[in-house]
Amino acid sequence: MSRPILIRDVIPNVLSSLGLKKKIERQKALFVWDRVVGRDIRKHTKPRYVRGKRIWVDVDDPVWIQQLSFLKLEILKKLNKKMGGEHIVDIIFKLKSGG
Repeated sequence: MSRPILIRDVIPNVLSSLGLKKKIERQKALFVWDRVVGRDIRKHTKPRYVRGKRIWVDVDDPVWIQQLSFLKLEILKKLNKKMGGEHIVDIIFKLKSGG
């Protein structure tokens, strides 16, 4: 009699075969953003989506966009370290629209 196969053992192979594994890994950037950037930056930013190897982040103030542009490389380094590889290569800071 054969042993049952656990779904957690199958899913990574299925995702890889569908070409989705790397895309899903990149989406983790949205979930680790707050832990990576810290309290001050977190208060002024909200990660929106990942496309390719870029993450789009809403920022509430143009002055913060300027400040974040100076910190971009440091944030990228920390983000990728937290995610365990070079998943994100750029951060696009956009002024948050609306209220």
